[in-house]
Amino acid sequence: MDRIIEFFITSSILILFIIAIRKYFRGKVKHKFIYGLWLIVFLRFCFPLNFVNSSFSIMNGVRQLQGISTLQKKGNIEGNKIEKENRMGEQFTDNTKADGEIEKQKVKQDNITSKKSEKAGKTEVKETQTTKTSRLVWVMRIWILGVFLCFAILLYSNLRFNKTLKNDRKPILKYQKGKLVVYQTNKVSTPCLFGVCKPAIYIPDNIVVNLSKSDMQQVLEHEQMHYKHLDHIWSLWRCIIVSIYWFDPLIWVAAKISKQDAEFACDEGVLEQKSYHERIAYGEMLLHVAIHSKRVSMLCPVTAVHNGKKEMKKRMEEIRMKKNYQKSKFLLLAVAVGVGTAVTFTGCGVKENTTDSIIGGADTASTVSLKNQTKEKTTEKTNQITVSEPVLDLTATTGADGARLYYADDKKLIFAGYFGLFVYDRTKEEVFRLVDLKPIGCNKTQGDNACEISVSEDGETIYLHCVGKDEMYVYDINGNRLSKESYNLKNIPLYRKVNEAEDTIIYTSNGKKKEIVLEGSFGCIGDLAYFENYGPVIPIFMKSPYKDTMPFKPEDIHDLKEAVMYIKGREYKITNANDLKWLEEHFSNPIEEIKDASSFYEPYAYCEQYSFFNPMYLLREDGISGMLYPALNRCSVYRTVEDKYYKYGKTANDKFWKMLDKIGDLDDLIIAEMIPSN
Repeated sequence: MDRIIEFFITSSILILFIIAIRKYFRGKVKHKFIYGLWLIVFLRFCFPLNFVNSSFSIMNGVRQLQGISTLQKKGNIEGNKIEKENRMGEQFTDNTKADGEIEKQKVKQDNITSKKSEKAGKTEVKETQTTKTSRLVWVMRIWILGVFLCFAILLYSNLRFNKTLKNDRKPILKYQKGKLVVYQTNKVSTPCLFGVCKPAIYIPDNIVVNLSKSDMQQVLEHEQMHYKHLDHIWSLWRCIIVSIYWFDPLIWVAAKISKQDAEFACDEGVLEQKSYHERIAYGEMLLHVAIHSKRVSMLCPVTAVHNGKKEMKKRMEEIRMKKNYQKSKFLLLAVAVGVGTAVTFTGCGVKENTTDSIIGGADTASTVSLKNQTKEKTTEKTNQITVSEPVLDLTATTGADGARLYYADDKKLIFAGYFGLFVYDRTKEEVFRLVDLKPIGCNKTQGDNACEISVSEDGETIYLHCVGKDEMYVYDINGNRLSKESYNLKNIPLYRKVNEAEDTIIYTSNGKKKEIVLEGSFGCIGDLAYFENYGPVIPIFMKSPYKDTMPFKPEDIHDLKEAVMYIKGREYKITNANDLKWLEEHFSNPIEEIKDASSFYEPYAYCEQYSFFNPMYLLREDGISGMLYPALNRCSVYRTVEDKYYKYGKTANDKFWKMLDKIGDLDDLIIAEMIPSN
């Protein structure tokens, strides 16, 4: 039983370790190496026993912590025992009976008590062993039942899926000298690679009909890369491991993340020799395919394009930018993997009786020491710290980990990044609390000194804790006070409505469900904004330069004096008469209103609601100002505050972006990638 517990501790630590170094090295080494990290986890679960005992094993630290915990309990017991003996001594000194008589009675009583305790001890040991054995048997039965059910689901679903595909498919191409066949079928919603002994590529009917030849070629290249990476085999093994260790939540997390990394590695392999324009076309193809895709079960060994909004957004960012990797980062990754393997694949090198010997030597002094430490902690006074505000560069990026949302209600938002901690007043639409985290060492988002941020349930207090330290910083929002205290959040009700997987907060107010999203969190500081229930995007730092700006409709756009947009923390002001005339002609007389605008595809770009981030502020000659949201890609579409979409051009909006490019150079901005080179 101890070996089983030891395995699950080391395997859990290994998964968390892989997730941590994956996050750190992502974007610094090739994705195929990040994907390869999961091979270590796979081997650990295939061979659940420790091969050797080592002084480097993480279990040495676990055993020491167990020893300290047991030592504390032992000290408390010894302290209670001594206290009882002292009381008995006091009573004994007050007693007037003869010493000899009392001593005889005491000896007799001790003999009777020792015999009773001996018998009771033997009985208790037998009962404990029986109880443990019974529990272990029931645990094994539940585990085997779960494994049987998972394998039954795995076998049934895949046999059924295989039969369905064979009954309705039409071969259209062959690759790898006939080994890899491409089929057209209406039984899948997205292109996929399926099969182990005879893998094949399956393309849905609507993709074959709607995609161009170049896009179809990219789809096939994507699935061929999965075949080259043996992802159809790894998918099956992933399902098997999940079925065996179905009760471990971390194995499900690992399976999900490894599937995502498989897609990143596949994209990287396909685009390795592609030009910039080919990369953009590839990204638009993926987005088009993702619209029609459905979520695939974790127990189905199939490669398919399906990602959440957050992951798809990251894939698009990776596709746009071709990176040059440093060998030093790869060597650092190799060292980290070696260390992680050494500490999790080995058993405890400390002897079992070491802890017992430490505990056995404990005396009452340890109890007194522990009590003194407790008193010191309870009487410790907090140290008041001066709150300083950060100096913001709105053109700077939000960093590798971006900005994070930690609290939201109808009145305020709380978010933070390496650049500071901010409290935003939603009513006044302004940031009213700014805290510079650098002076207190809480500006790190990764590594040993990463800052953990928690918010009280009422949203009035923020707790900042650097990993590995015994103290934390407590920020009182109303009083704008910062203090240093011992780290302890056990009895504090914390805000628990943050969905970390999607970077959103969902709460209910006045019977209505509300979802808050912090937008631009992986862009630059100046572009940070938020929206509620996918409504209009509200900028946080970059506000309208005009007073009383109102929502504009197409009929409101006339007699323009100037127009302003803020992109990547910079101001782009349009004052040229010809450019303003072009805006009036196209924006006030749109070609059509797009009724179903949640997501739609144009021949020149993929348009969806996440394309409308930054507002454009328009000022008329009569002094009235308004706003709307032009698409931040090649779509010739803009969105109004009332959530209506208008198409103002039949071709890509190159003219619009070149207009802004004349005002200020966009070449160093991500948005410039939407402007084709001449």
